[in-house]
Amino acid sequence: MQTDPLRSCGRALALAAAVLSAALPTAAGAQERSYSVPSELAVAAADPATGLAQAPGRARVSGAWRDVLGTTGRIPLARREVYVGRGGRVFVVARVPEHLAGSSHDLDVYFREGGVWQLRAQMRYNAGAPTLVSKTLVFPDMPEGPVMTEVHARGVHEARWEDLTSVPFSVPDGGRLRFGYALDGVDPDSSAAVELSLEAAPVQPGTFRRGPVTLWSERVTPSSSQPRWVEEEVSLRRVAGNEVVLRFRSRPVDEAEGPSPGVVWGVPRISYARERSAFPVFVVLSLDALRADSLGLYGAENSQTPFLDEFFGSKGGVVEDAVTQAVTTQAAHASLFTSLNPCMHGALATSQTIGPDLPSLTEAISAAGYRTAAFTEGGALAAKLGFGRGFDHYDEGGSWTRLPPEMPVTAVERALEWLRKQEQGPIFVFIHTYQTRPFSWSSATGPASSARSRYRAQLRAADERLRTFFDELERITVGSKSTFVVTSGHGSAFFERGVGGHGTELFDTTTRIPMLFRGANVRSGRRHDLTVGLIDLAPTLIDLAGGTVPAGMRGRSFADTLRGGRAPRMPHRFVEAHARARRRADGSLAPWTPPAFAVREAGHKVTMHVATGGLPAFEAYDLGVDPTERQNLLDVPRPPEWATRLKRVVQNYPMVCDRLGARPGPAPGLDSVDREKLRALGYQP
Repeated sequence: MQTDPLRSCGRALALAAAVLSAALPTAAGAQERSYSVPSELAVAAADPATGLAQAPGRARVSGAWRDVLGTTGRIPLARREVYVGRGGRVFVVARVPEHLAGSSHDLDVYFREGGVWQLRAQMRYNAGAPTLVSKTLVFPDMPEGPVMTEVHARGVHEARWEDLTSVPFSVPDGGRLRFGYALDGVDPDSSAAVELSLEAAPVQPGTFRRGPVTLWSERVTPSSSQPRWVEEEVSLRRVAGNEVVLRFRSRPVDEAEGPSPGVVWGVPRISYARERSAFPVFVVLSLDALRADSLGLYGAENSQTPFLDEFFGSKGGVVEDAVTQAVTTQAAHASLFTSLNPCMHGALATSQTIGPDLPSLTEAISAAGYRTAAFTEGGALAAKLGFGRGFDHYDEGGSWTRLPPEMPVTAVERALEWLRKQEQGPIFVFIHTYQTRPFSWSSATGPASSARSRYRAQLRAADERLRTFFDELERITVGSKSTFVVTSGHGSAFFERGVGGHGTELFDTTTRIPMLFRGANVRSGRRHDLTVGLIDLAPTLIDLAGGTVPAGMRGRSFADTLRGGRAPRMPHRFVEAHARARRRADGSLAPWTPPAFAVREAGHKVTMHVATGGLPAFEAYDLGVDPTERQNLLDVPRPPEWATRLKRVVQNYPMVCDRLGARPGPAPGLDSVDREKLRALGYQP
C-alpha cells in the first residue's frame, strides 16, 4: 500500500498543531497561579546490607492489618530461604548463640507470604541443650516452593539500643510525621519496660551542630490495659529542608527485669502542603441512572440537586432534550465512547466487549494532547469490557464491601485525590459512579414511593459530594481553561407504567438524560433547545478539546452551539432496549422479550416492541403536548404525518443494524470481583 507523502506530512503537521494548541493552555495556566495541595510522603526502611529501600511489610495488630516498617528489640537467630514440600511440609533450623544458651527461650517462626511476614509457629529451646534447634512443620494451606523464614528469640533482654533506619529523604517545609508502634512478643503484665526514641540524623555529617536530633522519646511500661497499637505525630520543623534518615530505636530500661518486648514500627508518613501550578482539565462525569426530570434544571419540584442546578445553570450550558441510545449502563456508555448506536457497536451484554477496531473517544482525546484517566466503580464499566482502551490510567476501585450509595470513598473522591497528585496537564478525566442508581426495591408495601424516596435521598447525598468535588476542582485547576460535563447513561422508572428500574421501557423516564456543560468554550447561562443523543457527546467533546473526530463516529458535534453559535439541524436519534427481564411493582422480575426500539425527532417519538404473539407493536407520542406519553397517536383514526413517517423509520431500523453492525470484541474474561459487582447491579454475568 502506497501513501501520498504530502498528505502524510499534512497529517503530521495537523497533529503537531493539535498537540501544541492543547499544550499551550498548560503553560498559560502555570503562569496564572499556583496553589497548595495536601500531600503525603511514605518513608521506607533501608536494607541493612544494601541501603536500598525495602518494601513495607504487613502485621496484624489489635485485629487490624497494618503497614509496618520493621521491628526492633528482637534477636534474629536465622533468616533464610527454605522449601515447602508436598502437603506443606517445611524444615526450619536456627542456632541459639552461646550467650543465650544458659536459659530457656521460646523461638518465634515467621514466614513471608504474599509480601507479609506472618507468625506461623513456635519452637522451644531448653537451657543447656544443643544450640542447633530444628523442627519439621506442616502447613497444608501453603503452596509448594521456596519461602523466606525468620526465627526470633522471644522476649530476650539486652540492655542496648537497637535501630531501624529509613532511606534518606528531604524533609519538606511544614511537614508533620505520623507513625505508630506496638509492643509485641511477650506477656505484657510480666515484661520489662522499654525506652523508645525517634531520631533524625543528617545524611551529610556536620549538618546539625549537635549531631542527630531527637524528635520524640517515650518510656513505656507494658500492661494488658495499654492499647496494643499507639499512634504518634511530631513536627519536623527543626530538620525542615535537610536530607535526613530516621532512626526508630528501642532498648530495655537499665533496671529492667524480666523479658523484653519487641517493638513493631508502623510505616512513617509525612503530611505537608505542596505548591503546585494549576493546569486545565477536561472532566466528564456520568451519574448512573440519573433521570433528567430529577434535576431542578429540568423542571423538578423540590429539587434534591441544588448544587448542580446552580453550578451549571448560572454559568453553564444546559441541553434541553438529550436522550440515551440504550437503557442499560454498559450499552449506553459503549455508545458514548464509540459514537455508535448499540446495535452497531454490539456490546449489549456483559459477555460482549467493545471491538478494538471501533472509533474511540479516548484515543481521539489522547491524540489531541491530553493525558487520559478514568475512575469508575467497575461492574458494567469494567475495563475488561473494553472501556479501558486508550486510557493512560483506569481505576475501578476495589471489591464492594457495601453497595455504592453507602461507599465511604467513591469514584469521584478517588479521581480528586489522583488529580491533586498530578503536576501538569492538560488531563482528560472520565468518572462514572453508581451513587445515583436505585438499588433497593421493596415489595408489597408501596414499592414506588419507597424506592423514589430512597432515590431522592441518594441524589441529595450525591449533590453534596459533587459540591465538594467541583469546589476543589476549581481551586486546583485553571477553571477558565477547564471544561466540566455531567450526564448519565439512562434514567430509571418508578412504576409509572407498572415497571421499575430500566432496561426494557423506552418512555422518557429511562431514555431522557441530563447533559450539562461548563467552562472553556461554553457560553454561560445558556439553555439549548436541541435534541441530541449520547452518541453526539464524543464528537462534541473532541471538538471542544481541539481534536479531530474519527471518521467512523456516527454522532454529530454541537460544540459550536455551546460556544454561542447557531444550533445545527440534528438527525433523528434511536434508542434501544435489550434486557430480558423487567421489574414489576411487587419487586419481582418478569421475563420480557427484547429488543425494543424508539426513534426520536425533536418533540416526537415512535417506539416499536414485541407484543403478545410475537408481532411488532407501535406507539407514537407528541412530547410537546403529552410529556407523560399517555396518548398513543397511532391508535387514533387519522395519525399525524410525522407518526406514520417515523413508524416506517423505526420499522426499517433493525435492517440498518444488520447491515452496519460490527462484531463485538472478544469475551471479557471477567474475574470474581467483576462478577460480584455485576450481580449486585442486577446483571447475570
